[in-house]
Amino acid sequence: MYAAIVSLIAQQKPADLVTITSADPSIEMAYLNQIIVNTPSAANIGHYAETVREKALMRSVLAATSRIQEIVHERGRKAAEILDAAQSELSVSESFGIHGDAGRRNAPR
Repeated sequence: MYAAIVSLIAQQKPADLVTITSADPSIEMAYLNQIIVNTPSAANIGHYAETVREKALMRSVLAATSRIQEIVHERGRKAAEILDAAQSELSVSESFGIHGDAGRRNAPR
């Protein structure tokens, strides 16, 4: 199948269900159709991007909570200081989620 696709592309022909199965009759149309149906397409790019952004935000919040735990266990800090630091950590995570790339520049590393 790969050879058929490469050949079609080299000939500047589309590589789709019909042309691939025509180029190589040994390829089963049902199998190729299954590959096409199960392969993500650019049509869903917005959804994929949102999923990636959501997962990144979750990682950012998780990292912030770990840093907050470290701050809480530091000796000699007052509760008000700890609360301010915690709010600061979470606001960085929040800006990452709301502003996407712009927030990432401000996200802790």
